[in-house]
Amino acid sequence: MARKRRTGSDFFHYLTSAITDVTVYKLRKSHSHCIQNSERRLALETNLSKISSLNPSNVATIEKNGSQISPLDPIGARIQGVDLTASHAPSPEVIGALEDEMANRGFLAFKNKGQLTVDDFLRVSCWWGGKELHSTHGVHPATPGG
Repeated sequence: MARKRRTGSDFFHYLTSAITDVTVYKLRKSHSHCIQNSERRLALETNLSKISSLNPSNVATIEKNGSQISPLDPIGARIQGVDLTASHAPSPEVIGALEDEMANRGFLAFKNKGQLTVDDFLRVSCWWGGKELHSTHGVHPATPGG
């Protein structure tokens, strides 16, 4: 069977056809990527809209303690006036209100005048967990006071 000899115009047609196919593929892929990003953005916005506002009862409990709570945008809450360096924990009602807001808003950011010591941090961590911290991990050399 004899091979058909390709001319310059055949090669040009083949090349432009291949380039067109690649361009169409890239455009479709780009369009698909844009749709996926739009869907992700919509899902994120939908999930963020499900984050509840601060519970008025929790706000009242926290403010009765002399502290303040304010929502962060889009998630989380800022806590002011809770002394994380104090030797005693806030009342169980305040801890419960803080824990409830942490669960509803995702996280709490405490505003303090100074940096916490390692002991302060560990003591405050126990407010929401067990009575004692235990770790099998070593202390990183860059840890303050570690």
